[in-house]
Amino acid sequence: MMNLNKIKGIIFDLDGVLVDTEYYQWQGWVEVLKPFGIPLSKKEYFNYAGKRGDIVESELIKNYNLKVEKGSLQKQKEKLLIKWFNEKKLKLMPYTREAAEFFTKNNKIKLGLASGGPRDEVILKLKRTNLYFFFPVIVSGSDVKRGKPYPDIYLLTAKKLGIEPKKCLALEDTQYGVESAKSAGLFCFAIPNEYSLKQDFSKADKIFKSLKEVVDFLSKPKKVVVMWDWDGTLVDTMPSHAKLASQVINKYFSLSKKKARQEYLKTTGFPFDIQLKMIFPKSNGKKEIYAQKNII
Repeated sequence: MMNLNKIKGIIFDLDGVLVDTEYYQWQGWVEVLKPFGIPLSKKEYFNYAGKRGDIVESELIKNYNLKVEKGSLQKQKEKLLIKWFNEKKLKLMPYTREAAEFFTKNNKIKLGLASGGPRDEVILKLKRTNLYFFFPVIVSGSDVKRGKPYPDIYLLTAKKLGIEPKKCLALEDTQYGVESAKSAGLFCFAIPNEYSLKQDFSKADKIFKSLKEVVDFLSKPKKVVVMWDWDGTLVDTMPSHAKLASQVINKYFSLSKKKARQEYLKTTGFPFDIQLKMIFPKSNGKKEIYAQKNII
């Protein structure tokens, strides 16, 4: 069960959560597949959004029976993206800066970033969008052997933050990112976008439409319902209850008032009929009924 009070670290995914770059990720694969006469539609790309490049490449090679050297497509795509991210204006996802500032101001929370992209690309995007200084810990796909949906990247990020995975919350936009975070033992909020809406987010702890909704959820006061007991908590009615009960017990069970009071106090908190059965387990029942009626 999720306990927000125990969250000590928040780990962000980059593409699709902080920076609106999923379009470029899709177009990168479109370009490298063009020489093979393969038109990778947006709908087809939905199946790959969120996976590390080497995993996407191996799946494309297998699905389209491509005769290429392993790693060649990925290298071409990464080269294209570095060029585009240097030349084009990068757009932030809605409420990115406000969310980063909100969490940075909370001294009890540490921020980390876990992106499946190559390190050079990740750092470039962070610096070009002025997000770099928000994240003291940055882990990329280059830093782990296995990418999302494997848990490696989140385990490493939590380790670098110095926080147990179960005390970290991941913010992800894809099924594979969610699976990575959950298999690493983190809590995970999903924020699907147009490239991942059709994916399976059943493993996410909660699903939101935007970072603003996440911030609102984490910052709103939690409702606390307090229920009070009346007798003995708000009003000191015990002396009068004990006096009346001892008189009734004395009358119907021939027990001295002092002894009746002592036995009654031993069973405080139970309904009077249950108290009588506890005090006089071998009673014939009729006395209990009369006694109960007389104390009500």
